[in-house]
Amino acid sequence: MKAARFLILLLPMLLGGCWDRTEINDQGIVQLTAFDAGDKPGSYQSLVQVALPKKISGQASSTGGGAGSTSSLPYMPVMVKGTGLDDMMVELEQRISRNVILAHRRVFIVGEKLARRGIEGVLDSISRDPDQRLRAFFVVARGMTAAKLAESEYTLEATKEEALRELIVRKMKVPSTFRDVFANSAEPGIEPIAAAFSRGSDGQIRLKSIAIFKDLKLVGYVDGYETIALLSLLGSDDPYGVIKVRYPGAEGDVAIQVNKLKIERKVAVKEGVPAFRFRVRATGRVTGNTAGLDLGDAAVKEKLDVAMKQELRRLYLSLFDKLQTKYKADSTGLGQLVYRNNPKAWKKLEPEWDEVYPRAAVAVDVDATVTQVGLMGAPFFLPEDEVNK
Repeated sequence: MKAARFLILLLPMLLGGCWDRTEINDQGIVQLTAFDAGDKPGSYQSLVQVALPKKISGQASSTGGGAGSTSSLPYMPVMVKGTGLDDMMVELEQRISRNVILAHRRVFIVGEKLARRGIEGVLDSISRDPDQRLRAFFVVARGMTAAKLAESEYTLEATKEEALRELIVRKMKVPSTFRDVFANSAEPGIEPIAAAFSRGSDGQIRLKSIAIFKDLKLVGYVDGYETIALLSLLGSDDPYGVIKVRYPGAEGDVAIQVNKLKIERKVAVKEGVPAFRFRVRATGRVTGNTAGLDLGDAAVKEKLDVAMKQELRRLYLSLFDKLQTKYKADSTGLGQLVYRNNPKAWKKLEPEWDEVYPRAAVAVDVDATVTQVGLMGAPFFLPEDEVNK
């Protein structure tokens, strides 16, 4: 009985509790970093947004993450300069009255000028710091500095980094985290990519491009419908985008939202020369019909399937042509496909892959089906004699 009482008294003493807790108001939580090249060679400048927890909830119900007076923002903007992330971090610590926390940062932006110079230094610093969050999204500010993108208007979300993250995750689904960049940089036969944000004439941020890197330097962008093709080749079977299909003999076009894309990949190496073949299976639904087609007609539907197939094939071939001849960047992982299917052949091809890749033969076969045409066949507003059949 005494032993039981002693044990009951002893057990509470073994509970650690929150002995090492730190109040949230004692922490400087970095939400977003905008990293740019400085005015002098080898110099950099960075705009850091440090969260103000008390203001975030109130900001969400009022103006969101848009511009405004510094006192009204849900974050504290801090501009630091230096010759690298390490000494800039020291300056940030000297200017922030709280402990700087990087583990919750969601977005890291680099300006286009810096990205074209090369991102080796950024990746090296990130990889050496155990406090860095590799799930943070690495994005490019297209045609502007990273700071300018970070200061753009966006009122729907409470914070700017949340807006950027949601556009990537919910819409384009670009594999653009630091972890993705590191993996594709180290993996044989593939180059990293990143989400590329731009700003419209209204000052609002937009995500409609993918940044293409070669040897860790930005060489260009993939835009529009070609982003659908690129992401599907990288494994996304749930693309976000609408393609415009021309129907033979009709004016206008048919807008088709691509629902699913399945890719079969094959490579054959004969006498040291690789040849690639991709088979694409696609489904989509009609979202617009300015061609005046009677989509309820089986013959029209069959021709529309063929037109969708031809348009998708054109997009894939256009993408490969741009990557192989213009950028010479293996962003789709053709070399990786050789490496995984024929390691012996890759061992011979790898030293000269930069010369082989632009000349590699790529064939694309497409099977496409429109699975939904909407609630009507022909547009209701067209007279019977104006409907294309």
